[in-house]
Amino acid sequence: MNNSKVRIPKEIAPDVFALAAQLYAQENQDYSLEEIMQAGAEVQIPPEMIQQAIQQIQAKQIRDRDRQRRLKLILTSGGIGAAIALFGFWTYNTVASNATPSGRSLEANLPSANLANANRLEIPPELPPTAGTTFTGEVKQYLLNPEGKVDGLLLNNGLQVKFPP
Repeated sequence: MNNSKVRIPKEIAPDVFALAAQLYAQENQDYSLEEIMQAGAEVQIPPEMIQQAIQQIQAKQIRDRDRQRRLKLILTSGGIGAAIALFGFWTYNTVASNATPSGRSLEANLPSANLANANRLEIPPELPPTAGTTFTGEVKQYLLNPEGKVDGLLLNNGLQVKFPP
């Protein structure tokens, strides 16, 4: 085949050169500084501009590598922090659920109390219990000590019955 008779239209010449350069780059994965300088000289790029471009590209690669390392560190730290928070939440809930004998909260064990009416009750003074004293009545409210433990009952007749928590 005679290549001198083949004519390439000027519209596709840039595409031919671009594809040829891409194919050449795939075949030759790296170039020496001398080869880069020689290619630049053929298209009239001054050698100092090529060296400046190489330095800028290398600096960008270093910045990108550092940015990826920092991002990986941040994501790893965040993941560890989330795991610690979840473990703490799980531990708190486990301890809190085991704090009451039934595993439920104290409020769940108590009937609902009408605290708005509790202040208006006229409660008679406590009677000192004697051996065998019996009190009758319907429990209206459980009485709690400052620690939140049940230490008495309020009966519907207004009588307070106290006992150890």
